[in-house]
Amino acid sequence: MEVLAALPPIRLHIEKLVNRTGLRANTLMASHPILAALPNPWVCNHLAPDVAFPMGTGSDAEASPLVAVDFAGCVCTEQFAPLHIEARPGGRVVDTYESRLKWHMDHPKKGSEDMSEWISTILKPRLTNAVNDRRAVTIFCDGSMYPKPRCRTGAAYRAYRAGRLLIRRGIACGRGTSYDAEMVAGGMGLAFATRQACDTIHVVADNEAALKTILDPSMHSQQLVSVVACRNVREWLEKDARRRVEFHWCPSHEGLEWNERVDEDAKEAASLPLEKDECSLAHARHLLKVQLCADWREEYRTARGYAGRNFLRLRAFDPPSAHISSPALKAFGHSRTAMARYCRAVLDHAPIGSFRRRFFPDQPTDCPECGVLQDREHILLKCKRYRRWWRLRGEEQFVQRLGAYKDLAGFMSENESAFTFGDAPE
Repeated sequence: MEVLAALPPIRLHIEKLVNRTGLRANTLMASHPILAALPNPWVCNHLAPDVAFPMGTGSDAEASPLVAVDFAGCVCTEQFAPLHIEARPGGRVVDTYESRLKWHMDHPKKGSEDMSEWISTILKPRLTNAVNDRRAVTIFCDGSMYPKPRCRTGAAYRAYRAGRLLIRRGIACGRGTSYDAEMVAGGMGLAFATRQACDTIHVVADNEAALKTILDPSMHSQQLVSVVACRNVREWLEKDARRRVEFHWCPSHEGLEWNERVDEDAKEAASLPLEKDECSLAHARHLLKVQLCADWREEYRTARGYAGRNFLRLRAFDPPSAHISSPALKAFGHSRTAMARYCRAVLDHAPIGSFRRRFFPDQPTDCPECGVLQDREHILLKCKRYRRWWRLRGEEQFVQRLGAYKDLAGFMSENESAFTFGDAPE
């Protein structure tokens, strides 16, 4: 049933949640007692307890919660500052300078027919004016991620003023998500722009989430980048009451030259060498999900007792997936009756003769139409009562076919009485 519903086994899911909890140790303040109880390379400050919490001895220590925290948390190298002064509620830069910060996020739905017109009549003229403005610095930011053969990300930005390119820069960010790279690019761009003598800073990116959180110092992925960006923007705004910062969303790959160029810079930056391996919190969480799917796939393929000997091993279920909705739910989830019949067929747990022979031997087991044992193979391949469009020798041959899943779905839709109590032997 877990495979049909695209829900991983509860044991594996709990293991993933335990490891996710371990990753949260990276977000704790440096004086937290838990960090004091962990070995190197965990670092705590002088306010942490002098005596570490006991981690246990002997075999019990291997299963202690702190050992699990140490094992999972060390994967992530990202740093956080949860108690930084920039994160103080009510005193954040967005609270203090709300009237001088503006986000241009109004745009047509992505992929709609109105998008092209909006780009040509509103967005492009707005960005052109910003790039050519002598009293403004315009930053175009982008991040790029390559998941294979080994995850790597790159961040880049370009700064323009009076129609002239001031600087272009790209760095490798290690293992992370595209959002991580976009945040780093935005942080680098703001760090450069806030050192310039100008009245307005325009930040342009194609990632809405990064634009909305670049000045949000609360706890989220790349929170430290937001903290540094907030500090830089605050110091820059404090110097002149006329200064302001504007953020613009720009769709990617829509022919806007500035955005296309910084996109190329980010892709090149992803291939730059790194002094040490870096792994963001978001990517570490992604790795836990990948590991869960790998463990589930291994259990499905090797542990015969997991699926049971009568489970219909269609290729659509191998490997089992926890990423998207199950193929069975997509096809039959609209009807409880149809989904129940499909589950009975796949699990071989239906009111048919073979099931009765195992659990109710005193009840009829022969097909009323053909006079032989009514089992799943007989219903799918031989019974004259049902309509089918294939001729096969056995169930194993049926399962090995590429179109077996679609054929089974079509068979269930064409023969609405199959695997129902109404067709049970009498």
